[in-house]
Amino acid sequence: KEKKNLSEIPEIKKKTEEIEKSLGESGRLLVRYSGTEPLLRIMLEGEDEEKLHQYAQELVEIAQRYLQ
Repeated sequence: KEKKNLSEIPEIKKKTEEIEKSLGESGRLLVRYSGTEPLLRIMLEGEDEEKLHQYAQELVEIAQRYLQ
């Protein structure tokens, strides 16, 4: 199955930009395809664990809509 370019999916691009802005210098976000499995990897680091879980869930929901 072909992997869609994540930067060409407007909703994913918009959400990742929002999250990165919110995290600022105190955290980071990485969204990429796995190199060995048919998976999208979402990694978040920051100070507010609850907010990080919320961001991850939002990205998962968007990815499921566009990538399945």
